[in-house]
Amino acid sequence: MLVLISGRKLFYHIVQLTSDETNFYPPAKQLITSCAEVLGQEFICGHADCQESLVAQVLEWDGHFGGLLVPHFTPAVTPVHTYLTLYSSLSPHALVSPDHTFMLLSKFDIERWLVDVKPSCSDQTQLVNTIGAALSSLLPQAESSLAVVLEVIVIILLPVSILC
Repeated sequence: MLVLISGRKLFYHIVQLTSDETNFYPPAKQLITSCAEVLGQEFICGHADCQESLVAQVLEWDGHFGGLLVPHFTPAVTPVHTYLTLYSSLSPHALVSPDHTFMLLSKFDIERWLVDVKPSCSDQTQLVNTIGAALSSLLPQAESSLAVVLEVIVIILLPVSILC
């Protein structure tokens, strides 16, 4: 357990080392990227207990480190309630950070999740309501930068509407 906690702390520390200076110096960029990839795969990806904090970090850091964090986001491993909460927490951020919202939303494979998890009818209804709320909140303010987020939401809605 101590190794897991230390590995996660090291992952976030390495990610925070990213700056304009390290991005312009290829050896530093490669080192940080490689370390983050290995640490993320081992200590973040696939671990249900750290997915909420990963999303919180992406949103808190205004997406500055999204490219290093989001690949390790695996919402399908979380319990149903957490999965639905994570999904519903993203649409308010689409206006502020559409690119990173898109990256996070694209990690939700709703069709596979519905088949694998077989959530209850009430959970499916909550998911449909969440998707509907996201669409209704974003459509009136639809800008070209939100188009990709809206497309992901609509693509997710199709298998949900078939299975419900």
